[in-house]
Amino acid sequence: MIVQTVTNFVVAAEAERAERAEHEPYLVGVSVFVFLTLLLLGTLSFNRNK
Repeated sequence: MIVQTVTNFVVAAEAERAERAEHEPYLVGVSVFVFLTLLLLGTLSFNRNK
């Protein structure tokens, strides 16, 4: 009984880790896009004053 509970816990934890690993590239891509967009807007606002 205890072994089955521990096994279920380990399997659930591994499944959750695998699910998070699938979404990480998407979040990295969105974060890079937002960062580059903000950088571009900052550059354009500084060049507008000249």
